[in-house]
Amino acid sequence: MRNLHAEELIAQVQQAQSWAPSLRRVTVSGVGEPLHNAAAVETLLHWCRQHHLAPSLTTTGGSEEKLKHFMGLPHNGLTLSVHAGTESMRRKLVPHGLSLSRLFDTVEQCVPRLSRSRRRRLSLAYLLIGDGNDDAEQTGAFSERARSLGLSVYLYRFNPVAHGNFLPAAEKRYEEVVEAWRAMGLEVRCSSLARNEPNGGCGTLMAQAGRVFDDGSGNENQLG
Repeated sequence: MRNLHAEELIAQVQQAQSWAPSLRRVTVSGVGEPLHNAAAVETLLHWCRQHHLAPSLTTTGGSEEKLKHFMGLPHNGLTLSVHAGTESMRRKLVPHGLSLSRLFDTVEQCVPRLSRSRRRRLSLAYLLIGDGNDDAEQTGAFSERARSLGLSVYLYRFNPVAHGNFLPAAEKRYEEVVEAWRAMGLEVRCSSLARNEPNGGCGTLMAQAGRVFDDGSGNENQLG
């Protein structure tokens, strides 16, 4: 419900280590936008590397300046949540994130400057939603932009909650999109077994508790 201080983020990792001493990787994701709490998240990334943990994060983009900065930081991976192929769908699903044009333009500026190993740690994410962004127009437009960047893509399944308006795409449609993108030459990574479990989606537990965030427009069903 608020931005966490760096000490609180670190304390969460330390608590997890007390349960699982073999912990090796940490991902900043879930409810909230990491780059809206940039200073604390950057402190966490550096702390993780100092303690031999591989940190990564998922972001809808923040601002162009912050996104450029974080792409250049030492991390184990940065995933950009896109979720749309057109500007209208992007505004609907991620109203507080960068527009598609600003997001892709920023990435296009930065990718050529990255080393091959760092480029491999940069990826795009697309959460497939039934009767939403799963049609050919959206998935086709997204895949064309993704292919031009040469980045790998995560295609996520949607975890529904009882009081939400979003629905998961049909399994057949999910498989069709995977096949179509791979046929275009995209490196497509599918949802893991853990993510496919009922509580596996980013922010699913918060949504199930009814803690949705309203920006004042009355549209509470948003991805970012």
